[in-house]
This record gives sequence, C-alpha cells and structure tokens, in this order.
Amino acid sequence: MANRKKQDPDNKRLAKAKSLLLKLRKKNNASNPLRDSKNTPIVFTLDDVQAVLANKQANKQADKPVIVQAALANKIVQAKPEKQRTLQAVSVSDILGFNIANRKKVKSLREMEKVSPRFKPYFDILVALEKKVQGEIEEHAHDTLKHTDASGETAGNDMLNKDADSYDLDFALGIVTSEKLLLDEIEQAIDRIFDGSYGICEVTGKPIPKERLLAVPFTRCSLEGQKEQERKNAALRKKPVDEGVFTRDDDDDDIPLTYTEEESDL
Repeated sequence: MANRKKQDPDNKRLAKAKSLLLKLRKKNNASNPLRDSKNTPIVFTLDDVQAVLANKQANKQADKPVIVQAALANKIVQAKPEKQRTLQAVSVSDILGFNIANRKKVKSLREMEKVSPRFKPYFDILVALEKKVQGEIEEHAHDTLKHTDASGETAGNDMLNKDADSYDLDFALGIVTSEKLLLDEIEQAIDRIFDGSYGICEVTGKPIPKERLLAVPFTRCSLEGQKEQERKNAALRKKPVDEGVFTRDDDDDDIPLTYTEEESDL
C-alpha cells in the first residue's frame, strides 16, 4: 500500500506533463497553417513557382522610376538616309583651270585714262587681241568639253575609234593650253603699260623698236635681245655632263616668250 501511494504522485505529474505537451503542439499547429496534425510536408507545384516569379518581376517593374524609361525612349535614334553623292559634269572652268568670266571682270577694272598717250596705240591692239584670244579659248574649251562627253558615250566602239577620239581630245587640249599661255603674255604686256616698263627689252634693257612692238605688241624683248637669249639657251644645251648640264642660271627662271615678225600672224 505504501508503494502504491508513492507511485500515485508520480503518475499525476507524468499525466500533467503529457497534457501540457499536447496543448503546446496544438498551439504550434494552429499558428502554422502549412502544417496539419499529421505532419504533412509542404509541397509547391510548377504553377506556384511561376506565380511567385511573375509576382517578383511585376514588383521590379513597378519600382523603376518613370524618368529612366523616358530617358531610354529618348535614346532611340532614327536612322538617317545616306546622302547620295552626285558627280557634276566637267565645266569650261575645269578645263581652263580658271573662270574666264571672272578674269574679264578683273581686266575691265583697268582705267584707260591712266594709259600714256605714247602707249595708247599698243594698248588698243593688246585689248583687241585679249578679247579675240578669250573668245577662241572659250570656243575651243567648249569643243574640248564635247570631246570629253563623246568619249564617255562611245565606250562600246572599237579600239580605232577610241584612239582617234583620244588624239582629237589631246589636240584640242593642246590648243587651249597654247592660247592660255598667249593670253597670259597679252595681259602681262597690258600690265607693263600701267607700271611703265612696257617697250623695254628684258634682256638688253634697251628700248624695243616701234616696228617690233606693232608687229608683236606683247613681246618682252627686242630682236637683238631675242638672239642673245637664244645663244644663251644653245650654250646651256651644249654643256657637257661634267660641267652640269642640269644646272640653271639665275637668269633662266624668267625666260621670256619671244616671237619674230615673220612668225607672227598678228
């Protein structure tokens, strides 16, 4: 009997502990909806995972400020169409290397009142020659331009026609070049009238005879000076190699363009 009384308090304490443990478990199960009384494990399906990811992506987009999106929109640059390069046709000025219309304007600024009376006859001849040569240059330049256009149109012709066209073009260009040099000499002679050096031989320094000026009004030297210059040029050509056939004297930098009365058709 004594042993039975001693066990009863122990049994009561054990029963009380079990009761408290059961209450604690029920409380934990009630606070966690994902657990049930049977300790069922938590299971996620594929739809649940996709829903969670979509929710996170939506939250990220909502967090971005509107200013950033506007800045990205401004960075869109429309592609501009590339400008097509157009090749312009060759003009008369391109062939001559200068605009003859502008050249006429510059020369027309000369004041005829400043021409010395003793140079007036030569001035009139030079001005008439200047206009004539300018007209011939324009005419031949237009002919050269026609040859240039024709050479592109006859690309399918045979080699003989191409060679003939090339020869005609070279010949026309040669004429234009010669006339341009002549025009330069005429204009420089007119300039010498205004600076007072007209009619003085550039080789001998002596006056050029009136007869020669009337025959070749743009000449730079007298007949005597021309012959002297020709002798100098011949001596330079006959120099042996060891004496420097390729050397030049200081006077050779400005060799005048000379004509004889017999060679001039003016």
